[in-house]
Amino acid sequence: MSAAASSRIVAYLGGHGSFSEEACRRFVPSHALMPLGDFAAVTRAVCQGSADIAVLPVSNSRVGPIASVQTLLAHPELRVVGEEVLGVRLHLLAAPGTTIDRIRRVSSHPAALGQCRAYLSQHPWKLIETESTAEAARQVSAASDPTRAALGSDAAAAIYGLDILARDLQGEAENVTCFAIVERRDQFA
Repeated sequence: MSAAASSRIVAYLGGHGSFSEEACRRFVPSHALMPLGDFAAVTRAVCQGSADIAVLPVSNSRVGPIASVQTLLAHPELRVVGEEVLGVRLHLLAAPGTTIDRIRRVSSHPAALGQCRAYLSQHPWKLIETESTAEAARQVSAASDPTRAALGSDAAAAIYGLDILARDLQGEAENVTCFAIVERRDQFA
């Protein structure tokens, strides 16, 4: 790997254990990772030059287009230079020792909550939206509250020390998210 490739930075939503992080590691493995808290910050990092590219989820096979990302991609300074598809498996994550019957609140990114709607509708849980699946897992881990759970990945469960109480809740086996690789329009002009 050349020094130029290793110094390139990719911005993405979420922290360790997010599906966007997994997409970055798979599709642009030579780039240094820049996790950010919301989609606007990700696109701003590319527009302002603090990141060379961004990886953003643009649509999911279960819930369709991610409207907030579609709006941001219309920015005149940005251009999509590639698209990649990632399989997404969502699990119910909770603090060790938690049982499903104790859960009262489930948090995750709105797209993940939508993908798991059929499973979630079978329970009287309060649903809480977070900026990312990884952030939901981090919050549940930090709280160590047996009434809280998150929807997230295998990686998030391992990173944040959470148990997986129920697997593959995404409603279909072939649940995929399409990610766009985005750069500043004038980056290589």
